[in-house]
Amino acid sequence: MAVVAVDGGKIVAHAGTVTRAFRMAGRNTLCGQSIDAMTAPDWQRRGLNRVLSRHLFQQLEQQGVEVVYGFSNRQSTPGALGHQGRIALQPFPFLFRPLAMARRPWRMVLRSTPRLTALAAHPPEDARELWQDAARRTQVGLVRDLDYLTWRYRRPGGRYLMVETRRGGRLMGLGVLGIRWQAGLRTAFVAEAFAADDDPSTWRQLMADLLDAARAEDCDAAAALAFPGDPARNACLHNGFLPVPGRLVPEDVVLSVRATVPPSPPELVDPTLWRVAWGEHDLV
Repeated sequence: MAVVAVDGGKIVAHAGTVTRAFRMAGRNTLCGQSIDAMTAPDWQRRGLNRVLSRHLFQQLEQQGVEVVYGFSNRQSTPGALGHQGRIALQPFPFLFRPLAMARRPWRMVLRSTPRLTALAAHPPEDARELWQDAARRTQVGLVRDLDYLTWRYRRPGGRYLMVETRRGGRLMGLGVLGIRWQAGLRTAFVAEAFAADDDPSTWRQLMADLLDAARAEDCDAAAALAFPGDPARNACLHNGFLPVPGRLVPEDVVLSVRATVPPSPPELVDPTLWRVAWGEHDLV
């Protein structure tokens, strides 16, 4: 869904969302992930974002979209929280794991970013049951399925790795790493992670397998997103990830949310109920 402001035949402002399946209060609904809110410099500070947001929410409500959420940077956060009325979910759940930084500190200084070879990740067919189980256990968050993730991680130009944890041939855990350069570091982002029955031992093994894959990719560091209450968080902490305070997160990112028709339900703005992964932040 997209709305634009036009002056003299020229588009001068835009606001839009990508429609996704969403889980809230024990049922599936639709949400709009906010993307690409922008206004041309000469038209800024004239209230266009406020006007576009009002029209956008009207369109979303008519389409049955109940929730809007998104990740915003320093420039767009005031508009997201002000004009769109979204509520920030704090603290931002950024977790960081050093891998080879001590051996290669010059990378952070030189900040060279060699081109990454594109690689698509292809989910195994037996992942359907794993994702259905994860959807049932999600209190608040996006709903995945095999079709969506197959599309998502074949994104042109991206480098993604699928990591499987199996026992006796049965798929018990599945994760996706997105590899990119961040602040001069070759970084493995945990884009997705699922463990059968949310078993703690499976979670820990899956995170260990993801870190082994990151090392094999010659990564300097790994990063993940996981709020308190998400079983992935304990698995990350068990495997050496460190929570990073919001003011130290390198991209100054804010995750915020609201219902298309206020007020927002209490569970929607409770970060302890959310499951959120890097794949959502890295969507666009």
